[in-house]
Amino acid sequence: MTKNKGLKIFEISVYGENKKAARISFDKEIKIVNGASNTGKSFLLSLIDYMLGKENLKLIKEAHGYTECIIKMYLNDKPFSIKRKFNHDVYEVYNGFEHDFDVNFYSFFKVGNETKKIKTINSFYLSELGVSNVILSTNRSAKKESLTIRTLSRSIRSDEKSIIDDISPILTPVYTEDTKYQSIFKFLLTGEDDSKIKTLVSRGAFTSEKKGKTSVLENCITDLEFDLAFPDEELISLEERCDKLQRAIDEESENISSAEESLLEVVNNKKTISKELESANFRVRNLTVNEINFNKLQDLYVKDIDRLSSQEEAAFLLTVGHNGECGVCGNSSESVCREIKLIDDLAIASIAEIEKIRVKKDELSFAIETTNQKKKVFEQHVNDLNVKLTYLDNESKRRAPIIKVGDKNLSGLRGVLSAIRKDLYIRDKIFKYKTQLQESELQKAPKPYDKEMFLPESSHIKDFCRIYQDILDEIKFPGLHGVEFDFDTYDVIIDGNPRDSNGKGVKAILHSIFKIALLLYCKEKKLFHPGILILDSPLVTYRDPVKHKMGELAEDELALKQTSVRYNFLDYLSKISDLAQFIIIENIDIPETLSNKIEVETFYGKGNPRLRSGFF
Repeated sequence: MTKNKGLKIFEISVYGENKKAARISFDKEIKIVNGASNTGKSFLLSLIDYMLGKENLKLIKEAHGYTECIIKMYLNDKPFSIKRKFNHDVYEVYNGFEHDFDVNFYSFFKVGNETKKIKTINSFYLSELGVSNVILSTNRSAKKESLTIRTLSRSIRSDEKSIIDDISPILTPVYTEDTKYQSIFKFLLTGEDDSKIKTLVSRGAFTSEKKGKTSVLENCITDLEFDLAFPDEELISLEERCDKLQRAIDEESENISSAEESLLEVVNNKKTISKELESANFRVRNLTVNEINFNKLQDLYVKDIDRLSSQEEAAFLLTVGHNGECGVCGNSSESVCREIKLIDDLAIASIAEIEKIRVKKDELSFAIETTNQKKKVFEQHVNDLNVKLTYLDNESKRRAPIIKVGDKNLSGLRGVLSAIRKDLYIRDKIFKYKTQLQESELQKAPKPYDKEMFLPESSHIKDFCRIYQDILDEIKFPGLHGVEFDFDTYDVIIDGNPRDSNGKGVKAILHSIFKIALLLYCKEKKLFHPGILILDSPLVTYRDPVKHKMGELAEDELALKQTSVRYNFLDYLSKISDLAQFIIIENIDIPETLSNKIEVETFYGKGNPRLRSGFF
């Protein structure tokens, strides 16, 4: 199969233990699965839905014993195999068409909300298709939701019920979802999502939020009123008391400040006098030490004088009346004369030393007297400083209680002022909360956007209708092919007739053309489209009115059945098959002349054992 950009299904198969695999492949760009009813054709569509992210799969009785499905597909030319067990939320995705876990495994994905470790299958599909973070508006208040492959499927898939429904091909029977699917249609036509549209608070959310806000404000006011210390006093009275207290506090603070300054002066004087006292005591101690040392030195001088005087007197006695002769023989002796000479010298030296010491002793006596005088002066200074220090201590003790009492008074005043200010603050909060209550009462819910906000511009719709008309021309659909777009129904009007006013078969073919036109528009404008269309019973007009469950044909269906639209429609699909993959489910036979262009898989039912009876 030629690989085109977008999503292209290659094969779907289901497996079960001890069960023969049920498989269907898609070898050409157009695949028609036709045949009898109850052969599994609709189950095939359900399988595709399930593998594209539908949460649950309704199993038919023929599926008993089968447990998992594998779909092989191309996503923008990249081949993947995707495995999922029946009614299980986890997908196994493999690179390529071989699902060897050790070789080709890509990642696990899941339906629902992603977790920290496992992303959603939707994020995988859209990321591989090149679109992510597309934001849709889900209502006219522009509540936001991300595009998913499941919500996108309404634009690329039609089952046998929706294809004949009166509802627009791009909408669902759930009218509350209209805005979301209109946003998808606009995104496909313009390439622009709704991320720039500001989300408004919905009426329900606004009312709920308003009630909650009112309740919170009322509770806050009640709690604040309970905390008031002076609940019965008027506001103006509290404000006057606040001013008076502030003035009293300022006055008391000034008195305390003055007393503190006076006390500080006393303290500073004490520090100064203490330093002076310490210095004076130091001088007294030094002078006392000097006096002691001087007295000791004077004692040494007296002793030295006594010693030298004794030495001089002894020398005198030894030399007096001695003429240098020996006392035994009477002869003169040189050695005796020399010794007498030395004794005389010693006496002379002693006298000289005594004089020196007496001079020093006199000087020392003067120093002792001077030291005593200085000592007396500093001792008197110490006494004076002690007297001053005692006075300052007494003054400090006298002034400190004044400050203490002032501080106590000030503390009391400030306590009362704090309580009043707290009440004033609380009353201000109560006033603001009551104002907010009034404002909340006056607020009205934001008016939802007009529906025009979510409509594509007319130029896009005009081009879409032009392409729709071209398809009608190509398949030679009966009529003049005048195409208009009705924004009330989000559907087309053909030659003045709304699509939903036709019979089932005509609605089905026009529904199919709508989705084909959307595909061609996106391709022409180079905008995103998944590149696949799945249509169940687009040619139901050509049914057997007796055997088919939809019954007899309407008048317009009978007229259409007489035309070649069936052949022209399928032939037209073959001409545009390079743009997308087409999977068609039908209950009618396909013209043999188209068999070389279109791949046909027929389910013959259980009455033909040699032929394929159904999907299983």
